[in-house]
Amino acid sequence: MVIIFEPTGVYSAYLKEFCAENSIKAYIVNPKKSHNFTRTLGRRSKTDKIDACTLYKFHKLIDLKDIKVPKVDQQAKVLSSYLTSYEFALKQRISLSHHLESLRDKRLIALMRKDLKRAKNLEDKIFDDIKEYGLHPSN
Repeated sequence: MVIIFEPTGVYSAYLKEFCAENSIKAYIVNPKKSHNFTRTLGRRSKTDKIDACTLYKFHKLIDLKDIKVPKVDQQAKVLSSYLTSYEFALKQRISLSHHLESLRDKRLIALMRKDLKRAKNLEDKIFDDIKEYGLHPSN
């Protein structure tokens, strides 16, 4: 059995881990290659069904030596989740900051400033955790 998929989202990370844990061979298609292959087939619309058919046709072009059980780098996985959380916290803080600039009601401003401070503390904590993990990756 071989699974062919594009690594485009959180579910593909779960699928890669599943394959690694269960010794299932997989070919992880570079999304750009898949996109270009789809264009050569003259397909324009993008649906799950079309993507599945395209990946099925793509399998004929895969070199057998490139089909293998994927490896999951646990450190990269942890750092990736930290980075995603940091980016989310940063966007949340920036959004709150922009919203705060539009407010005129003093009580609402005070509430939003508290939330902005909480968001900044979360952002700082995640950033500090990333730095700490970089120093001690076995934690």
